[in-house]
Amino acid sequence: MAAHRVTMRVEGMHCPDCGARVARALTEAGARDVQVDWRAGRATFTAEESLPPERLTSAVAQAGYRPGPVEAPRPAPAPQGPPAIVVGEAPYDLAIIGSGAAAFAAAIRARELGARVVMVEAGTLGGTCVNVGCVPSKFLLRAAEIFWQAGHHPFAGVRTQALGVDLGALIAQKQRLLDHLRQEKYADLIPAYGWEFRQGTATFADPETLLVDGQPLRARAYLIATGASPAIPPIPGLTEAGYLTSTTALDLTTLPRSLAVIGGNAIGLELGQAFRRLGSQVVLFELLPRIAPFEEPEISQTLAEALSAEGM
Repeated sequence: MAAHRVTMRVEGMHCPDCGARVARALTEAGARDVQVDWRAGRATFTAEESLPPERLTSAVAQAGYRPGPVEAPRPAPAPQGPPAIVVGEAPYDLAIIGSGAAAFAAAIRARELGARVVMVEAGTLGGTCVNVGCVPSKFLLRAAEIFWQAGHHPFAGVRTQALGVDLGALIAQKQRLLDHLRQEKYADLIPAYGWEFRQGTATFADPETLLVDGQPLRARAYLIATGASPAIPPIPGLTEAGYLTSTTALDLTTLPRSLAVIGGNAIGLELGQAFRRLGSQVVLFELLPRIAPFEEPEISQTLAEALSAEGM
């Protein structure tokens, strides 16, 4: 059955969330490959011949916006092989490698300026913060705090119980939160702002050509926003013994009986305290004379006393 690329005017959109809602409404009504430019008041998508335009306009209206007439359909191009790259041509103004906070900030600003943008991601959309950084670590910290307070509050006559931790259930809840935030704060913004997203590994064939899983891609400018990964200290025997990083520790489903944390700065301190409060025995190692070495000495001393009081 033939498919057509269709454009619909949509009035009443005032922000990226509006664009995301319109994109969801059209997708649920049967449209595919929906791209919404909320600033321009336009939605572009692919629709089968059998899909009634009234269903699409009704879906947008039910989402709270005013749909305009649907543009006369044009046959969608038939699938073809890898596009040939012609020297001097640049289908995109900006190609971004990575999909974390910096990549999204750049893509949003570039689209606001009218640039044609493509984003390439080899792993999970969203980068460090939502997947393996701020969000999951603070989730674990808060859960550990609640459990610790249940068994260690200072009030006489208040009976509470801390019966144990099902780390597998806790991590499953964390993952549901991450999936929701990744969709709402990252994935939904792509059609709302109207850039292209490609899943694949990017390598440069030459200074002007990017390969995404072997397929050529050209842009006037390239932004590498791939972030970083944990540094592994060169400790003899560490690789053979096995180790966790700040990323893999957040995915444990069984609470370790004991944990050695190498590094006494922010990440080591917060993860060490979280696992201690959940029930692990934790020993912290820091090369410098004090923990939190980039803070004032008084802060380091206060932190050391507080953590020692909790059994670290």
